[in-house]
Amino acid sequence: MENTNNQLRQALENANAQLVQAKEKIAAEKTELEREIARLKSLEGMEAKSDLDLHNRRLASANQDLKRQNRKLEEENIALKERVDGLNEQLFTLQPQKPQ
Repeated sequence: MENTNNQLRQALENANAQLVQAKEKIAAEKTELEREIARLKSLEGMEAKSDLDLHNRRLASANQDLKRQNRKLEEENIALKERVDGLNEQLFTLQPQKPQ
């Protein structure tokens, strides 16, 4: 009987030791997974920032293109106004003056 009790006690101690080892292993794996999750979140944040930076560079480039196009159109507008003014002067000089 005492031998059986000793065997049961030994079996329980072995089972308990295995449970402690399993618990420690699970805790270590949990810690490793938490680190990996943090690393992936960091990478995800960097990728999102990189995507935003790229989008901002594209928008800045498009903005510069629009500014150049606007300057060109303003120059064309000035040239057209000068041409209209010149044509109006020619028209005025070609029209016969009415005597007063």
